[in-house]
Amino acid sequence: MPDKSSLGLAGRISSPGETMHLLVTRPEPDASATARRLEEMGHRVTVAPMLTVVLNDPPVDLPEPAGLIVTSRNGVRALQSWPQAAGWRDVPLFAIGEATGTEARTAGFTRVTAGAGEGAALLRVIGAALPAKAGPVIYAAARDLSGNLAEHLEAAGYDLQMVEAYRADRAEHLSPEVLAELEAGSIDGALFYSRRTAETFRDLVAGRPIRLAHAFALSEQVAGALQGLAAEVHVAAEPDEASLFKSIPPL
Repeated sequence: MPDKSSLGLAGRISSPGETMHLLVTRPEPDASATARRLEEMGHRVTVAPMLTVVLNDPPVDLPEPAGLIVTSRNGVRALQSWPQAAGWRDVPLFAIGEATGTEARTAGFTRVTAGAGEGAALLRVIGAALPAKAGPVIYAAARDLSGNLAEHLEAAGYDLQMVEAYRADRAEHLSPEVLAELEAGSIDGALFYSRRTAETFRDLVAGRPIRLAHAFALSEQVAGALQGLAAEVHVAAEPDEASLFKSIPPL
């Protein structure tokens, strides 16, 4: 175990057999669901969403789609709020990640195909299942996009109809209680599911003497925003929650 004096911003390093105090930073309602799963594993959890998801008003006058694209569970939730989409439950729907695919199936979409948790994999899935000339493809997208899925689809000849379906507003501050725990080193680790969440956390603790032993990142892209914030940055082997949980040191 490293000497504590060598840990920089970090506090203590948890040992096997020790319950960790973890900070969950993802937006609601997913944050509370994640917290419940971590508590079932024996961890103590504090929830501090870095983003608040807001669904935009339903679009009007969309064409009947040959396919639908969602890249997060919030995209599925946005689709559910569109009156017109009530008639699209049998339209092929392409989702990034199995968790998003499961959300779509639960919402009643019957022809769901989930690619791995990144845009290149979804592009391959769409290319194999839906011809470019099949008709309009509606993408229920976030205001702040990461990646270039849309550009690749348009370059491949798809009639892509991008809809800004939701936005994720950044938190303006951390609560005094959470800041105090971070500065005291009583929070052992924090989980980050998106780069924008990690960047928001980084900005909100800038200049403060936080002591964080572990940061758990869903991908290398997310981890890139966390350097210097924790003694150890752990990256999930695959971009999904099950793999992220496996990166947490065993109790």
